[in-house]
Amino acid sequence: MAVLAAVLAAFIVFYWFKRTKNGARLLPPGPRGLPLLGSLPFLANDLHVWFAELAHIYGPVMSLRLGAKLCVVLSSPEAVKEALNDREAIFANHDIPAVALVSSYGGKDMFWAPYGPHWRMLRKVTVRELLSPTTIEGLSVLRRGEIRRTMEEIGEKAGQPVNVRELVSATAMNVTTEMLWGGSPAQNGEEKEAAGREFRKVTEELVRLLGVPNISDFFPAIAWLDLQGLVRWMRRLSLWVERIFNFIIEERLMTMEAR
Repeated sequence: MAVLAAVLAAFIVFYWFKRTKNGARLLPPGPRGLPLLGSLPFLANDLHVWFAELAHIYGPVMSLRLGAKLCVVLSSPEAVKEALNDREAIFANHDIPAVALVSSYGGKDMFWAPYGPHWRMLRKVTVRELLSPTTIEGLSVLRRGEIRRTMEEIGEKAGQPVNVRELVSATAMNVTTEMLWGGSPAQNGEEKEAAGREFRKVTEELVRLLGVPNISDFFPAIAWLDLQGLVRWMRRLSLWVERIFNFIIEERLMTMEAR
């Protein structure tokens, strides 16, 4: 207990020193928040509504602290355009969540990688191999087939309530799994369906974890403790995803060798 108290005291001193040092920077107006916690206790469930209310008070560009993190919120089309269009190279990098560091191999995938030669190489390969007109047109049959099945499902539920969000999400995921498994003759029937269900389940859990508020993101100095166990769970999920993708790669290689 004494060691924990000493660590906590050292962290508070470090936080206040860093905040005082950074206080000399000219920041946009915003709520002061509480010591150490900032505006964390005041976060509303509907963040967009809360930010809109704050924008009426502090203007379209405001700053607020969430734990040890300093955040700048843009609430007008003009401010967003200037940041994401006119000055996109300056604001291109992301603040990577702790769980995303695990799932992206330390922030090395195209979504989380910092802007630079590595990111440009990933974008070039993605556009050439995955998003080229030839590739997109070649997969149009799969997309049309899945959309047709979705429309038939909606037709069968005439007069009943339909959860559009779940239906659209399932359709998009089905298209993705069809793109991954559709061309492999070794996978069909029950095996293909089981692999698709497993992939959808893991992907949904990955997305859910990325959206869970994590103490490690608000207080990076204690991220190593992983108080909520989210990083440990993400690490297990990432191994699960690797196993699925390794299986797909092996099947593709076997198909190519058999030709």
